[in-house]
Formats: sequence, C-alpha cells, structure tokens
Amino acid sequence: MAVWTRFRRFGTLNGAVEAKREHDARMSTDDLNRSKLDRLARLLAAPRDGGSGRTNADLATVLRYQLDTPLVYDLGNLERREGKAGLLAAWETRYGIRTFADLLSHPRPPLDGLEMAKRFAKAGRRHESSMPAETATFLYYAAIAAALVRLGRRITNLTDEALQNGFAWVLRQPWAAEPWRPLFEDAQRLLSVDTRRC
Repeated sequence: MAVWTRFRRFGTLNGAVEAKREHDARMSTDDLNRSKLDRLARLLAAPRDGGSGRTNADLATVLRYQLDTPLVYDLGNLERREGKAGLLAAWETRYGIRTFADLLSHPRPPLDGLEMAKRFAKAGRRHESSMPAETATFLYYAAIAAALVRLGRRITNLTDEALQNGFAWVLRQPWAAEPWRPLFEDAQRLLSVDTRRC
C-alpha cells in the first residue's frame, strides 16, 4: 500500500502511527525515522481548503517521502506480477539503488527500473488513492526524463510536444523542481535537438 493510501485510510495521527507500526514490522530495514512519518501524517490528515487543498510545503514533504521510499515497498507487487522476482534486490546489490531517488539520480539506472517506476506512477495518476496526482505526475515524467538523459532511451509513446509540456509543468512546480531541475532541463534540450534534426 502506498504512503498516501495508508494515511488517507487512517485519517488521524493515531491511525497513521498505527500504520507506521505496521510498516515497521513489515519493513525492518526501512531507515525512515518516526518524526518524519509523524509530520507526514499530520500534513495528510489536515483539513482540505478547496482545490487540491495541498500547499507547496505539503507536496514537497510527500514527494520527499515518496522519493525516499524503498523501491521494494512500492514496486514489489509489480515486480512479482511481472515475474521479475529478485530484480529489486539485484539493483540494490549491483547499482546501490534502493529508493526512487537512487533510481532517478543514478548515472546509468537500469532501464527496466525506470520503466517500472513509470508504470507505477501512471497507475498512481489514475488512482489518487495510491498517492497525490501531483506526486505521481512528477515520478512519471522523472522516469521518462532519466531514461532520455541518462540512457538515451525513450520509454513512452508521448509526442515531443507532450513531453516538453510535462517537463515544463514539473519545472514550474516550486515543490518539485529542486534538485531535479537539471534532469528536466537536459531532457527538454534533448527533445529540442531531436526536433531540430527533423
């Protein structure tokens, strides 16, 4: 169950603390500290004030938490469903990739890792119960940008114009742009070069 679902389901700090205890029991190697989870629980349990009701600070906190989440926690089910058991453990051993942040910032990330992250984010964009749509959208475009910039590979059928718009959207988000700005700017430049060659 993704972070957002767990906290929305319980809806209170006590429920979130109970969810954290369940999480700790399942993920004994998870090094996220209690105060970080408690702060996140308070943010997500806060009343909504129209629109998405999420401030830039809220979204930045949720994104940081998602990026620090071990891949096995969110991609483990996808790994098993796709018959790729052991893949996440192999990435950690071979590349030192344990979290979404590790995957997206790695100089030569595994292509199948970026594809799995993109599929996970795409599902999250469709079902906000798994994570806020803004966070899912960031992860979606970050995986695509990392494949373009770090591997020279395209992992989407979106047009260059759609990708440019998506990358530009991320760069306009004060909660998401740093420290990821260079990745998205490089992806935009690569698309511009490809478009000029045609």
